[in-house]
Amino acid sequence: MKQVLIDRYGPPEEVARCAEVPEVGPPARDEVAFDVLAFPINPADVWMCKGSYRLKPPLPATPGAECVGRVTAVGAGVSHVKPGDLVINLQRENWTQKRRVKGEDVIAVPSNLPIRQAAMLRINPPTALLMLSDLVDLKPGDWVIQNVANSPSAACSSAWPGSAASRR
Repeated sequence: MKQVLIDRYGPPEEVARCAEVPEVGPPARDEVAFDVLAFPINPADVWMCKGSYRLKPPLPATPGAECVGRVTAVGAGVSHVKPGDLVINLQRENWTQKRRVKGEDVIAVPSNLPIRQAAMLRINPPTALLMLSDLVDLKPGDWVIQNVANSPSAACSSAWPGSAASRR
């Protein structure tokens, strides 16, 4: 199985390498195994490779804050997902072909969700929702001014149904 590893911190193009690693194996009780279908490259992933992110895992380490995958097997005690389900993973280290994680760390997503969108579901949409719902008390007619409008968070906040930002 292939996995991206960094052995030292620095520019990702210099420190990241594709490595052959052992298979994840079958899931134990309360675990889920899945094939990683897609993962985005977030600024936090780049910062992690450089060693400048708030989380600095021991090396070697695998980048990847987000991914989407298809469940291949579930361990005893897992009932909220089944083989074939599309899931997002709440853990990091997702730049790999396969994962095996605690069942509580995967969330099923609709099977008709585009894979590339599902891969980015964990970080930016919740950030946009929190910005629009928890940080300020928006009223009908209020305006939301955003910068870095090409970021996924900004795009999500502009498109959030019923948000002040979606009524431009």
